[in-house]
Amino acid sequence: MRTWMTVGVLLAAAVSLTGCLEREEKIVVRRNGSMQMEVTFKGAVGEFSGPAAMATREGGWAVEFEDQEKEDGETERTLRGRQAFRPDEWPDTFATGDDVDVALRFPTTLTIERRRDGVYYHFERTYEPREMARYKRHQEMFGKLWQEKLGETEFAEADPVQQREAVGLLRDYELARQMEYVEAGLAEMKEVWPLDLRLDARAEFRGPYVAAELDEVVGMLSRPDAGPDLEGFSAELRAAAREAMADLLQERRVPRREVDEFFSAIDFEARRHEVTEDLSDESFQISVQLPGRVIAHDGELDGKAVKWSFVGEALMDRTHVLRATSVERR
Repeated sequence: MRTWMTVGVLLAAAVSLTGCLEREEKIVVRRNGSMQMEVTFKGAVGEFSGPAAMATREGGWAVEFEDQEKEDGETERTLRGRQAFRPDEWPDTFATGDDVDVALRFPTTLTIERRRDGVYYHFERTYEPREMARYKRHQEMFGKLWQEKLGETEFAEADPVQQREAVGLLRDYELARQMEYVEAGLAEMKEVWPLDLRLDARAEFRGPYVAAELDEVVGMLSRPDAGPDLEGFSAELRAAAREAMADLLQERRVPRREVDEFFSAIDFEARRHEVTEDLSDESFQISVQLPGRVIAHDGELDGKAVKWSFVGEALMDRTHVLRATSVERR
């Protein structure tokens, strides 16, 4: 079988891209400010074990699953959940436990305003921005360099020099991504560690990547089932780089508490970005039905409900807001 490694496939291998999850929420608001929410999450089975939070029994949701085999042999899973919420107790995330700090957050408010001509209901949901631009910059640079050096040449058809260049680009791209996590950890220690220690830790992390044996990866990418091997190779590099930093900090007699804080900050940034990356290609459909008649909104009116449809890219590096107002006339 011919290997067809081009820039898109290499990016997929480097980033471990996942499939698209479809998210749908139906919200019915009562006159007293309470609400009933029904949610549906649909996608490949693998999406349901990923980092992006969804409705769970642990979060108080009544949930049910349905699996359906598709024509291509893949299994599509649908999760349906429902829960009622009291006034002023609306959820701002689907996450629970340790996932709350890294999960998608969407603070939602309902303001009930009484005027002479009636009661007004102001709904507003704010999706907090997910930081993506600095990571996407590395991806765009990778793609640009690939085009400049190799164009659309398939990996198996490239000469040995081109193949090593391709693998070098992959290595540099993965290192750039991992360094973003390390920089987050170093920023956490800025007021504690001197600059020379932070720079030395940075250099130690880079060392195993710079010394990596590229010919081994060339051999991997020459096979059609390169994904798992490439992921394993990347995991080994990350482990070696972290160990190099840990050894340096031990040699410098950095207190254990500070070392733990440093690595916790790195892991936190990695988890947060994993969630963000997972959300970026998902689709969202939100519908809200308010008491009375809708008189203003920034979505689309569908009967008595206001609907908003968008993709995860809308949440990247910007605040995304959904708003609607209804009134019950006196």
